[in-house]
Amino acid sequence: MRATLTGSGIPTLAKLIGALVPYDGNVELRIPGVRVARVSHTNQEPMHYVQRSSLCLVGQGAKIVTIGGETYGYEAGQMAVYSIDVQWLVESPGPVTRNHICCSCSISMRRRSPSWL
Repeated sequence: MRATLTGSGIPTLAKLIGALVPYDGNVELRIPGVRVARVSHTNQEPMHYVQRSSLCLVGQGAKIVTIGGETYGYEAGQMAVYSIDVQWLVESPGPVTRNHICCSCSISMRRRSPSWL
């Protein structure tokens, strides 16, 4: 499933996420299962990747994802929900003019007991 955010909240989202990850890579935040990522280069070759079940918000930039033969493009202001773990083939669409910045919130269907039990 894919949806699009509209309005002035997109640059604000990119700024907030960018402040959390000032360099290329992934950072796990204090909230378990919440990660932010920044990529400032294109991939010479498509990368294979397993996307865990999650909600992904794109704050800036774009990428192209192939899942099971279907190709999807994601740009700033769009979000995707993955209800199961899926294998991706990820490509960067041409030269990067702006860093790809996104936030991913894991969705876990496992019940966890509170640590104090």
